[in-house]
Amino acid sequence: MSTIRLPNTSRSTEFVIIVLIVIVLVSFVWKASQLIETGSYHPHCANSLKQIGLALHNYHEANGCFPPPYIADQNGTPMHSWRVLLLPYLDEHELFAKYDFKEPWNGPHNSKLANQMPVWFGCPDQKVRLPGTRQWTTSTTNYLALVGPRAAFQAGRPRKRSEFKDDPGFTLMVVEVTDPEVNWMEPRDIDVSKGPVSLTGAVHKRDNGLWSTVTGTYVMYADGSVRLLPSTTPANMIRGLITIDGGEPHPKNR
Repeated sequence: MSTIRLPNTSRSTEFVIIVLIVIVLVSFVWKASQLIETGSYHPHCANSLKQIGLALHNYHEANGCFPPPYIADQNGTPMHSWRVLLLPYLDEHELFAKYDFKEPWNGPHNSKLANQMPVWFGCPDQKVRLPGTRQWTTSTTNYLALVGPRAAFQAGRPRKRSEFKDDPGFTLMVVEVTDPEVNWMEPRDIDVSKGPVSLTGAVHKRDNGLWSTVTGTYVMYADGSVRLLPSTTPANMIRGLITIDGGEPHPKNR
């Protein structure tokens, strides 16, 4: 009796599986590269900005406006930062309760809170946490508001969403700084009326296992979205993104 030879199905199956794995990996690499190029990839630093954006909009829902950049005393001297006002909307109720609005941010009592910066005000790629805590080893914030007569924040008063005539999705509100020198409680941010705003960018870690770093500046827009702004962005485009009513064309339409 002759022997019937069957095809080697195991090798065929292995080949098909290998091809499918390669297709999936190539697809994943392509998709991830597209996310990074469009600024849609959000590592930890971008997530901090997204939480700040969510808190700002929750503040608006509760108060009918965004917080002012600072609260001043009777002489117009800035006393308290918008970051302090945002604490209850970042689930930092206990820290907010400890803050004394009767004295300035660096008064005898409030100065004791200087080193208790909430995790959301620091960029994980640029800071180190205290072991076993949610606190940073430094108290300077990586996120500053843009303040000016036609910026998202205006000195001396809060803004409402209705004041934003330009597309909120293309109006800068809070930006990342790479060399922070402002204490998180300090009522000091970026005054855009003093000259051009330079966003040089920073090196960020990627946690997808395929790349090591990505360079750029993470910015939060008035609609709460967060994107990576390339360091090569022209100065005139940055000026257009800062104003709330300039009527400039969107970068995507240029």
